[in-house]
Amino acid sequence: ESKETPYQQEELVATSQDGFIEVFISTLESPSSFWVQLVGTQSTTLDKLVTDMTNFYGQEANRDSHPVASPSVGDVLASRFVQDDSWYRARVIAVKKSDYSADETEVKIHYVDFGETGKFKVKELCTLAEEYRMLPFQAIECSLSGVQPKDGTKWKDEAIDLFELLTHAAKWKVMMAKVVGRSKREDGGPGFMYQLELMDTNGSEDINVAKELLRQGFAVPAM
Repeated sequence: ESKETPYQQEELVATSQDGFIEVFISTLESPSSFWVQLVGTQSTTLDKLVTDMTNFYGQEANRDSHPVASPSVGDVLASRFVQDDSWYRARVIAVKKSDYSADETEVKIHYVDFGETGKFKVKELCTLAEEYRMLPFQAIECSLSGVQPKDGTKWKDEAIDLFELLTHAAKWKVMMAKVVGRSKREDGGPGFMYQLELMDTNGSEDINVAKELLRQGFAVPAM
């Protein structure tokens, strides 16, 4: 029985005296659920991983030799990303079996290095070759500390839009993050989900994202 490499999740550890860490916001669903990547050497390593995987899985022979038989939740696979046709690492979050053929089974996946989700037929996915397993998952799930949706549990679209604007999501602009707390991931994945304070220090004045959401009336202080 070959021993598989256990997957690791990148961690948020303060690098400076004041406790702030440089991050990119790569994907977001709401202020309660977004994904960050560390700024630094990791992003170069990740670029290389994506290039290598895209070259490897771009070849039909390699795809044929890495078929996915019966995926289960938690499996880490290789998947295309529809927007750019590159190949990325992806974790299975749901499986919907087809009555007709195993090939047609629908798999919902989460891209572990960026945070997006996607849906594919099982025949479109591949197993992850050993050499692509070493790098810890680069997308770290976080929530914004100190705020909650204005009325109840669900964030309004306007609040999410403002949050996206304030965090320069998917624009690869550096934000400063400070870890306020962390908890075990609810989906059983490795690593933690972090509660963050987020600052934008790119302009002439520093912007505290949570305070700005509160100030503009899109959030209330968390209980």
